[in-house]
Amino acid sequence: MAPSARTVCRVKKSKGQANGHRPRFGAAQVLEGLVAIADELGRTPAQVALNWVANRPGVSSTLVGARTLAQLEDNLGALDTTLTAEHVARLEQLGCPDLLHPYDLHVPEHTRRLHGGAIVTAR
Repeated sequence: MAPSARTVCRVKKSKGQANGHRPRFGAAQVLEGLVAIADELGRTPAQVALNWVANRPGVSSTLVGARTLAQLEDNLGALDTTLTAEHVARLEQLGCPDLLHPYDLHVPEHTRRLHGGAIVTAR
């Protein structure tokens, strides 16, 4: 089974089609988006995910959990993967969870109203 096909099987399972469980934190949508980007680039979802993580601000190293030589070689393919700004933006949007109450009150639009329009930050 191709890597993308295995991931799609996991997506279906995370949607509850296999065992009746509900997906957590939009995992199915994240996986579907990741598979779509990987297919566009001709890469595996693991390569796209590892490249995205490795290029995040503040990330100095990336841990991989390869158990086989084939998995390690696939993971190392992330080094040769190039994500466009559009792909990165899509991944950022996919990975951003919906803020539930009361956490939605901490977005900048709400905090400015609480502080009379001033931007208050820690030093």
